[in-house]
Amino acid sequence: LGANNMPNDPFFPFSVGMNLYMNGGDREEAARWVAEAARRPGAPEWYAVAAVAFRQEKKERPQAIRFLQDELKLTDDPKLRVELERRLASLTHDEYAERLNELAQAFAAERGRPPRGVEELVRVGKLKAEPPDPLGGSWIVDIDGEIKSSIRAAQEKEQALRAERQMLERATPITTPSP
Repeated sequence: LGANNMPNDPFFPFSVGMNLYMNGGDREEAARWVAEAARRPGAPEWYAVAAVAFRQEKKERPQAIRFLQDELKLTDDPKLRVELERRLASLTHDEYAERLNELAQAFAAERGRPPRGVEELVRVGKLKAEPPDPLGGSWIVDIDGEIKSSIRAAQEKEQALRAERQMLERATPITTPSP
């Protein structure tokens, strides 16, 4: 309805593109919609950057974070705020975790072993201070060797357990012929 009443407004095609991107849709289609939004009069400059970033794995997250921050400023809907804040925390975690893991790899290359935790990266000067965990937990070195939030590690463990249960529930019991 909004797109019909305001056909030149860049917000509507941008929102379609971001929804495609955020919900695991076709990146090319998401980029096409965001590029369309960027061409409209009054579109923020970063819309064009976002359109390009959808095609570049590591560069898309900052634009998505900026979009969510802007959306949070615009919405008064409490349910939408909760969802936007959840997604923002998740993307911010991923951004921090990626950087922390890059520093951990550099540490391991220099010292021949991975750091025992983020606090060790601070202690040796790789980081000025430990960043807060956007998910509300603490930074850990998970069983897979990656630095991540204790909250994310627990979520991943729960997802793995659910997947294993589903697999077992779908498995056909093996029966042996009776004598």
